[in-house]
This record gives sequence, structure tokens and C-alpha cells, in this order.
Amino acid sequence: MMNFFGVLAVLRFRLGCLFNECFSNESCLICNCVGKVSVCRSCSHKHLFRAARLVDCGEFCQACGKRLLSEKGLCTSCRNERVVQSLDWVHSILPYRLWAKNLMFAWKMMESRDISFVLAKTAYLAMDKLYGKELPALVPVPPRPGKIHHKGWDQIQDLAFLLHHVYGVRILDILSRTQKVQQKKLDRNGRLQQDVDRYVLSGKGKRLVECMGKDWTEGQDILLLDDVITTGGTLECCARVLKNAGFAKICALTLFIVD
Repeated sequence: MMNFFGVLAVLRFRLGCLFNECFSNESCLICNCVGKVSVCRSCSHKHLFRAARLVDCGEFCQACGKRLLSEKGLCTSCRNERVVQSLDWVHSILPYRLWAKNLMFAWKMMESRDISFVLAKTAYLAMDKLYGKELPALVPVPPRPGKIHHKGWDQIQDLAFLLHHVYGVRILDILSRTQKVQQKKLDRNGRLQQDVDRYVLSGKGKRLVECMGKDWTEGQDILLLDDVITTGGTLECCARVLKNAGFAKICALTLFIVD
């Protein structure tokens, strides 16, 4: 059942869609159909929602979640240098190519927040396919310090808000980020070097772990949520913090994967 905040969020989205259709010449980022929202209804179902329902189909790398072609178990990159060690599995919904890059740019850089609603439903459909009715607690990867104060929002926090208020997913916002450097400004080696101690258990997270105790953490399944996986360093760092806090089973879901 959608709660009050979910109703307000959906109402805001619907009003925004109506405004776009009446006064804007915005084109769908996938099919270029003019006069629609950032992602039209047809493309949402054909490309995003369909991919979410197929999230576990095929062979995937057991470490980073890349789709395997001829390999078995691990992809070539993880065999040579395995970054992700602390996760039970990683699933990504779509490859970060072609229109997916335009979608991410419009969402994060151009702040087309109507995209958050489409991607939140995409993430929920993937979670439903992977877990069914027994959804784990969702831990969003936190933004860099000062981002929300500076920009007014964060794309992963948007997803977490909608997943909780619209779809009823339980959110554990228990991580915080310690470094301000943007990942997009770093190369692969820079990303991996920066990952050490970049995320920590937040004050709220520490209090929760201390209050609930060891039995709770060991029995609580965790699903990390991020927008895109590139090297896997971010998810590995977050998972390592959660493992050290006592959580036994930690998985991850990302919307896109750079493959």
C-alpha cells in the first residue's frame, strides 16, 4: 500500500509529466519521440521493465556481475584482478551503452528527476524477480559529503525514497561517505586506490547495530543499491564495511554496468 509520501511523490511526477506533454518539446531519450517525458511509456516497458524481469537470465560473473560469453564462473577481468571479494553476488540490469549513457547523463547531470520514477520501478521489478516477496533490506550507496547541500538531491537517495514510499521496500540508510572526490574524475587505478576507507558505518548505523545485536545482523540480508558498476570498488568498499559490522549475506543491484 502506497503511503502518504508515496502519493505526494507520484502526484508530483504526474503533474510534471502533464506539464511536459503540454508545454515542452522534450524527446524520449531512447526513441526520440517528441512531446513526452524523458522516457516514454513504450520505451519504459520495452527496454527498462523488460530488462528488469530478465535480470537473472543467462550466465554472469560471480564477482562483478558482468554477462559471460564463453567464460565460466568469473569473467576475464576478475580472474586477472578480482576487485569484488565481499559480496555474495552482483546483478546489473542493463549495459551502460548507447541510450543508457544519455539516460544517465540526463538523470544525474541535467537533473531530469522524472527519470527517478522510471528507474525506481525498474529496480523494484528486478528485486521482485530476484527475491519474490521476501525482499531484503536495501542499503543505498551514500553520496559524497556536501552533494545534497550543493545540488539539493542525490540520484540514489531519490531511488531509495521512491522504493520505500511507493513500493514499500525497507531502507537501511546506515553508510556514509568520507571523501568528496567525484568518481568520474578518476581513472581505474585512481578509483581503486581511493576506495580504501572511503565508506564507513554512519552514526545511525553504529547505533542500530549496537541496539539490535549480533543475532540480528547475522540474520539480516542486505542488498546494496547503486546506479552503475564500473570497477566494483565502491560496492566492495561498502560491502566490506557491512561485513565488518556483522552482516553475513550482502548482495548488490545496480541499474547499469560498464562492460
